[in-house]
Amino acid sequence: SSAASDVYKRQQQSTTPQRVTVAFYNLENLFDTIDQENNDEEFLPEGSNRWTPERYQHKLRNMSHVISLIGGDGPAIIGVAEIENRGVLEDLIAQDSLRDKHYDIVHYDSPDRRGIDCAILYQPEVYKVFASGARAVEIPNEPWIKTRDVVYASGLLDGEIVHVLVGHWPSRSGGEAVSLHRRMAAAQTMRSVADSLYTLFPGSKVIMMGDFNDDPILSLIHISEPTRPISIS
Repeated sequence: SSAASDVYKRQQQSTTPQRVTVAFYNLENLFDTIDQENNDEEFLPEGSNRWTPERYQHKLRNMSHVISLIGGDGPAIIGVAEIENRGVLEDLIAQDSLRDKHYDIVHYDSPDRRGIDCAILYQPEVYKVFASGARAVEIPNEPWIKTRDVVYASGLLDGEIVHVLVGHWPSRSGGEAVSLHRRMAAAQTMRSVADSLYTLFPGSKVIMMGDFNDDPILSLIHISEPTRPISIS
């Protein structure tokens, strides 16, 4: 009976839902100090922000510490915005506060005019990513406006297929009414990606997160508008 009891306990443990912390964090212009082919001039040592290696390292330490405390022991999945490139994320997860979390990275360069992107950090032993990608946000009648892509990852989380979508919608620059259609375009892109993933994986779940630059209720309304799924392989 002792052996049967042990089997029962193991079965209970295997069927108990896993508690997983999922978060989003706008890292607020996490740029390195290397001059690259983007609009990073103000985040260079000689730029307007006097962005020195010392200031960069100080920011990495502070942000990695905060992330490590989210949910008590750091999130298993965290979407991020306003990062310059994959390199700054590699520097971030290598910090003392995060090194033992063993994060992996989903990142794609976006066409954003400021040179910033969205990305996803995740613990592969918890969230087993099997696919990822990015979809550009096209603004109707304003093709010259380049903004952040919608980044997504698909993976197994506690035995279920879960998709994580991260967006950073256009700002209210010029006024809320003037810029509303731009955020609508971003919302529709995000919804289209979700619809496509639902089509590929019926019954799966989607987590949408990001800096939507909008009222929470309006954001929900925008993203609830039905769209036509786009092709995702």
